[in-house]
Amino acid sequence: MASQTRSCAVKKCEVSSCAVCHCCKNDLCLDHLKEHKDQLNAQLIPLGDQINTFLDDLEHFDPIKIL
Repeated sequence: MASQTRSCAVKKCEVSSCAVCHCCKNDLCLDHLKEHKDQLNAQLIPLGDQINTFLDDLEHFDPIKIL
C-alpha cells in the first residue's frame, strides 16, 4: 500500500505533515502540531479551573440554607 504525503494544514507552511489532530482532523507538521497542542492546552487549563471551582461550590452547597 503506497503512502501519500500530505502537506501541513497551516497556510504558507511547506513542510509535510507528521500527524492528524483528532479534534479538528487537520494534518500538521511537527512545529505546528506543538503550537496547536499549546493552544488547546491554553483553553483547557481555564476550563479545568472553572470545573474545579464548580465542584468545590457543589461540595459546599447546602440546600437547607436556601430555604
